[in-house]
Amino acid sequence: MTGTLRFETTGHLGRQARNLVVSSLLCALGACGGLPGLDTPAPPVGPPFLVGGPVSGLRGTDLEVSNLADSTSSNIVIVAGSASFNLPPVFNPGDGYDLIIAHQPAQPAQFCVIKNGQGVVGSADVLNVSISCSNVASRFLFVGGSNGVASYGIDESTGRLTSNASLALTAGPHYVGVDPYNKFLFVADAAANQILGFAINSTSGSLNVLPTSPYAVGARPDFLGFRVRPSIGVNLYAANQLDDTLSDLAIDQASGALTPESGSPFAAGSQPVSIAATLNPAFLVLDGGANSIYAFGLSGATAFALPGSPYATGKLPVAQVLDSSGRFLYVANRGDDTVSGFRVAYDGSLTSMSASPFFTGHLPAAIAIDPYSRFAYVINAGDSTISAYRIDSASGNLVAIPGSPFGAGGSPMAAQIDSLGKFLWVSYGATNGISGFSVDQISGALAPIAGSTVPTVSAPASLALGN
Repeated sequence: MTGTLRFETTGHLGRQARNLVVSSLLCALGACGGLPGLDTPAPPVGPPFLVGGPVSGLRGTDLEVSNLADSTSSNIVIVAGSASFNLPPVFNPGDGYDLIIAHQPAQPAQFCVIKNGQGVVGSADVLNVSISCSNVASRFLFVGGSNGVASYGIDESTGRLTSNASLALTAGPHYVGVDPYNKFLFVADAAANQILGFAINSTSGSLNVLPTSPYAVGARPDFLGFRVRPSIGVNLYAANQLDDTLSDLAIDQASGALTPESGSPFAAGSQPVSIAATLNPAFLVLDGGANSIYAFGLSGATAFALPGSPYATGKLPVAQVLDSSGRFLYVANRGDDTVSGFRVAYDGSLTSMSASPFFTGHLPAAIAIDPYSRFAYVINAGDSTISAYRIDSASGNLVAIPGSPFGAGGSPMAAQIDSLGKFLWVSYGATNGISGFSVDQISGALAPIAGSTVPTVSAPASLALGN
């Protein structure tokens, strides 16, 4: 293959546009209504033809399709949320096609299959090639605390956890993040101003230190975020609270080694506490010191502030999360017990939701959203509860679920929901433990999983899932 072409399609628009251009040319030559003997419609357009069809269930990024029948063609990238796809219109009658998934999606990890992917083009567009995608079940849960990192296996049927391993680290908070392709675990070591890297054993979930680890970043890195860059690779971002910067590092997908991008670290407002990468080349930095969100665009690997940025949040924002569609952003505001909701435009700019802000319990600390953008859960550290909401699919507004808030353990600190939306796990500072909840797939209500509580590292303020 000679590269990757970003090809965003929404049906048969390419075909319609081609017909319009040809019809316009015919009119320019006099072959349209109003001329004697030439009042008949323009003839149908012949080759080249399209090959494509419907897409269902695609929520991840970086899905690539390749045509094995043409060794000179480029892969195409199908954007998350697409309902259909087309290969470029280059097919003539008699041309063969043999489509395969060249790269499975990430964020969330999914498995996609192609039907009717082989054939020969006749005298019309081929639009019956279908792609269907489903989420891959989460297999491991990783926990970061003040004295180390722990790894657990997940029972996919019950949601219970089994301890795999724990690693003792130097004292200080440790934020954990798994790269989008589930090969590496990275740990922000806030006290040492560095990032630690580990290879994840895909069978056991155990961790092995990367030979090139650790990696220097700014002062007090307290959050890690990731961005998939189709046909390029994956970047890791670290929010550095004490020097108000963001470190931007490219991940070597073979070794896991981190390399700073040109210009990294760059200024990121006041006390950056969280990073969210949008589906387009932009990302959002939550600044606790300024009660605002800074939106940055990307030109290559160079970041620049977007017009209209920053955007005001509530008081003392501590966490933010995007839904899987990339359309809605939610921010937990610890200082006024609310969640701020924003609609995200394709360029990364934000508009406040019509019913925002949404009230929570006391001292909201974290937010988890199910992978199908149906439900949102806010962990409230001040009253040891979980506020549960249904997400309005049109507006993004949050509507309280009957029975909310649900009881939790003492001083909940972090939460994660599995990639199939079946289980929610919450970590607790009062007991240094983790417990699980089952999620009702219709209502979103939570029910404690019997026997799911396990001990973990001290002050477990960070959770991450691996597939």
